[in-house]
Amino acid sequence: FEAKKTEHNTILHHFHTSDINGDGKLDFMEFQEIVNFLIPNLERRTVLKLFRQGGYENVNGEIELAPEMFAAILKPFLATHKRRIQ
Repeated sequence: FEAKKTEHNTILHHFHTSDINGDGKLDFMEFQEIVNFLIPNLERRTVLKLFRQGGYENVNGEIELAPEMFAAILKPFLATHKRRIQ
């Protein structure tokens, strides 16, 4: 349990570090930067698919990703790529 909690907190730390404009959500560019850091050389369309999987459309028609959805989609994806969160 403690290891999963630590992993979750580390993922959220990555989220907040990547949230350049500090609005509490990631746009695609912010998301792409952190995913490429964690999993180098991942295809852009795969990154986009992941982003759309957890993102939602805001009032301006832009897709955003909230912290908990970021963690929810990233944890299993990293597990399938045998990557540990650092």
